[in-house]
Amino acid sequence: MKKNIPQFCALLLILLNSAFQMSAQNHPEQLDQLLQRADTAAAIELLEKSSSPENQYQLAILQLQRKEYKKALTIAEKLSKQDELPTSIGLGSFLIQILVYTQFENDKKVEKSYDKAFEKYPLHYLLYFNYAMKVHQDGNSELAEEHIQKSILLNPAHAAAHKYLAQIQEENGNRIKAILPLYAYLIYSDDEKEKKAVLAKLQKLLYEGIEVKQENGLSFTVPFSTEEDDGNSNLQSLELVLNDLKYNTPGIPENELEKFRLYSHSIFRFMSENHRGEMDIWWGLYGSLLNDLYEKKYLDAFIYTLFRKSDQQKPSQAVEDFEKWRRQLKF
Repeated sequence: MKKNIPQFCALLLILLNSAFQMSAQNHPEQLDQLLQRADTAAAIELLEKSSSPENQYQLAILQLQRKEYKKALTIAEKLSKQDELPTSIGLGSFLIQILVYTQFENDKKVEKSYDKAFEKYPLHYLLYFNYAMKVHQDGNSELAEEHIQKSILLNPAHAAAHKYLAQIQEENGNRIKAILPLYAYLIYSDDEKEKKAVLAKLQKLLYEGIEVKQENGLSFTVPFSTEEDDGNSNLQSLELVLNDLKYNTPGIPENELEKFRLYSHSIFRFMSENHRGEMDIWWGLYGSLLNDLYEKKYLDAFIYTLFRKSDQQKPSQAVEDFEKWRRQLKF
């Protein structure tokens, strides 16, 4: 896989901005006003007068946005040497260094920054998520999957990690292992716009199968995985369930919602019936999640939330119960 530095840095900047927003409660009122007016130069001038870690971190973010990479790097290196920083700032200072060294294409410095970050924050999900993105774009899909799974197990509520795992699995030709994380994303995510795109991807995988790209650049879709599923016969059996629906079930609904409902009920029922408390991510996490939703009879309410229109009437009690359950998953 060809390394895509601009894409990687754009994704990393999103993470940094997230931490930036988390510390927004520390903004002086004057700084808030400058940021709202997008007066970055004045905001930088104000922040340079402060030595607090919060303001120095925000200063580094603004320097990044202005592509003043060396200035951002200098601030981040000083911050990363301090002890007892809030995690968002301490980890963010290492991510800033990683972003800058990535821009400079200094791979040794990137790896060294990761090593230091893992030593200081060995259990932070965002660090594993970020490293997974890095090695995936370096072309190491196996190591990327290993780290994205660690990220998910550390924080299952981080929706973006499920979507990234699905992307890796789809590229590897694993249809079911691409489908299950997409369901998890749709359960955990609050991004309504992105959920529509993910729902469309999920429907394509359910109804059509996995897309295979040939060396000549042409692609086609096959209704099965193209790679052996490392001995997990249960997941391979689930693929047979989907293919049986496609080819042997009379009267498949044409209605978009009802068709999705038919396929989803088959998947959730299968996961519930075959769930035995295994410890791997596929059954231990996804199996437990889908089983819990199915056993609580929230599946129809979940599907409704995916297809409902903004102008529809007040949601039913079932939908409210599902949303309450979904919010509780995040804590």
